[in-house]
Amino acid sequence: MLNNPSTDWGLPLHSYLKSLVNKGEIDSQLSSILWAISVASIDVAEQIAHKPFSKNLNTHSDQPQTVNVSGDDVLPIDMIANQIFTSTLSDLEGVGAILSEEIDFSIFNPGDSNHYYVAFDPIDGSKVLDLATPVGSIFGIYRSKLPIVSTSENLPLPQGRDLVASIYVLYSMHTYFVFSIGNNRGIKVFANDVQDSILHPEHNPSLGDNSYKLIHANWRIKEYGDIISVNESNQHVWTDSSTQDFCQFFRSHPDRRYTSRFTGSLVADFHRNVIKGGVFAYPSIKSHPQGWLRLLYEAAPLAFMLESAGGLATTGDTDILDVPISDVHQRVPLCLGSPYEVEVYKKLFGEKL
Repeated sequence: MLNNPSTDWGLPLHSYLKSLVNKGEIDSQLSSILWAISVASIDVAEQIAHKPFSKNLNTHSDQPQTVNVSGDDVLPIDMIANQIFTSTLSDLEGVGAILSEEIDFSIFNPGDSNHYYVAFDPIDGSKVLDLATPVGSIFGIYRSKLPIVSTSENLPLPQGRDLVASIYVLYSMHTYFVFSIGNNRGIKVFANDVQDSILHPEHNPSLGDNSYKLIHANWRIKEYGDIISVNESNQHVWTDSSTQDFCQFFRSHPDRRYTSRFTGSLVADFHRNVIKGGVFAYPSIKSHPQGWLRLLYEAAPLAFMLESAGGLATTGDTDILDVPISDVHQRVPLCLGSPYEVEVYKKLFGEKL
C-alpha cells in the first residue's frame, strides 16, 4: 500500500482524537489517555532539550543515581520523565494501573473492572543522550476487564492481545508522537510544530491546544525492507547462531542490497525502519538467555503497532503478542519489522531448534 498524504494532513492532535471518538474508533477515556501522554511528552522533550545546561542533568552529573527494579542503571533524566508521565496519568479516569520500567507499579481505582493499564518505558536510550542520539518513550495501553485488587502482589497482568493502543514518542530534531489503535488501521504519525509553539506561546494544552500536527494517518511498513538493525558486535554473546546467519544472509542477498544501521536507541531504530522499511533484532544473549528487551512496555507495544501496519514481530518461534506475560519486567528476544525479513529470521531460527 502506498503511503499517500492524508486529507487530514496538518490536523492538530486534539482534533484528530475527537474525530476518532466521534467515529466510535476509540472511547473518550482512551482519547484522554492519549492526549495526556502527548501533553506530558512535550514537557519531557523540553527537559531533554535543556539537559546540557542543567546542573542536575548535565554530562558530569549524569552518572547512575540508582538502579531500577530490574537492576539497570537509572539516570536522573529517567526519573524526571518517569515522574512527569506518572503524575500526568495518575489522576485520569479509567486508568486502573500504571506500570513503569523504573518502578514496580502504582494502583488506582481498586475494584474497578473496566479500566486501562498503561505500561511504559519513560526514556529508552537515555545513556546515548549525550551523543545527541535520538531517544524515545514507549507506551502500551491495555484493556482489562479483570478487577483491580488492593495489593500489588495480586495485580492481574494484561496480555499482549489486550493491547488497544500503543505509542512511541521520538525526541529528535522534531518531537514525533506516533500511535496505533490496532485493527489494521495503520500508524498515526504526528510531529511537533515548534514554529507554532513560538508564534503562539499563549496556547494552553489543558484547553485543547498543543503543537502536534498530523503527518500520516495510516502509515504502512514496506513488505520488503533494505535496512538491518542488529548490534553485530554482540555475536560472541548470542546464545545461538541464527541471528549471525540472518545477518550473513542479507549481506549476500542475491536480489536486494541491504545496509546495516544500529544506533543503540530502540525507538530511533524502530522509527527509521517503519518509515524506510527494515528489520530490528535483539536476540537472547548469554547473560540474559530469556532476552534483553522488556515484553510489557517495549516489545509488545511496538509489535502491536507493527501488526496494525502490515509488519511482524517474533521471538523467533512465537509472535510477540502471543508470549504469555507473567511479570511486569519480563524480558524477551525480539525481531520485528518488514514481513519478508522477519519471515527469514523465523525460518533461520526454526532451523536451529
